[in-house]
Amino acid sequence: MRNAFAHVGTKQRQMVAAAIRTAFTQATNPLERLNGEIKRRTDVVAIFPNEAAIVRLLGALLLEQNDEWAVQRRYMSLETLEGLSDDPKAKPRRIAAA
Repeated sequence: MRNAFAHVGTKQRQMVAAAIRTAFTQATNPLERLNGEIKRRTDVVAIFPNEAAIVRLLGALLLEQNDEWAVQRRYMSLETLEGLSDDPKAKPRRIAAA
């Protein structure tokens, strides 16, 4: 926010702040949502007993997010990817979710 405010006038700050807030609350912003979820869950624990505990928590969170993205959101469908290929006969293969 501070970086954005450094480049706009004082009269436009309220509008810029609103636009930035909406970007961070969108479900179509998966990386920021993931970062926020990691921060939320690590703040709850506060102090980790060792590095393995951090890896377990983040690993479980990443697996959970991967499953959610694979099942609920299809940002790039196989049909969409077919249109990007130079070879019209090439078909992308389906990969089973783990």
